Amino acid sequence: MRSEPLPTIVDFERGEIECGSFNHEAHVCIAWLFTKRFEHSEAIVRFSTALRALTKKFGVPQKYHATLTRFWIDLIAERAAALPSSDWATFRRNNRDLLDDAKNLLHRYYSAELLATDDARHHYRPPDRCQHSAFSRTLPDGS
Repeated sequence: MRSEPLPTIVDFERGEIECGSFNHEAHVCIAWLFTKRFEHSEAIVRFSTALRALTKKFGVPQKYHATLTRFWIDLIAERAAALPSSDWATFRRNNRDLLDDAKNLLHRYYSAELLATDDARHHYRPPDRCQHSAFSRTLPDGS
């Protein structure tokens, strides 16, 4: 279990998160909070906007990746919908692959070549390997 406090939507949107504590699990947790609180399209726009601002604050704006951001929001939203009344601990326990096997999970859907393009970095691109209904919605791309 996490020993650090969970991030909040307010802290994330205000950019009040410490760089050293914003690891992959914190990304997944905050994305889960957004998908639980907001309609899907609003969650994408708000999360993307806040993440882009946070990467600028941390001095690494080049780390923002529109396709990755949207991929994780879509996948987390789908998983959250399957456990609608769960809390973070339950969601985390039932979705360990989002945390422990994230790279392999991502590469089931995307090739490294597509993800390395400037186009995918700046604009959402659907998966080029495995298609899934969660990734075919027409929504804002957060770019």
